[in-house]
Amino acid sequence: MTVPKVASKPPKSSLARRKVEGWSARTERRSLVSLAEWQMLLILAADTEAVEDDKAVPALSVARIKSFYDGTLFYKLAKQRAWRPREKSAAPGHL
Repeated sequence: MTVPKVASKPPKSSLARRKVEGWSARTERRSLVSLAEWQMLLILAADTEAVEDDKAVPALSVARIKSFYDGTLFYKLAKQRAWRPREKSAAPGHL
């Protein structure tokens, strides 16, 4: 029985190593951008809290995630957080 010869030396650079493993710098950047997008969504639209390690942390409900994907979340948030001017009341000394 003969054993087939295989390259025994791993690639020298970390980028080449990642390419061999199916991981590229572009994939790494994309995953970081995706993580940042989810963190921003969590900051802007968190509506519930979850418990992790005995700490309350912000979370998104299933309804919020669905409205994010169907494109209505930010319209709903804008309507909830709309700036409404105060009604002018006649204060003493003012016309």
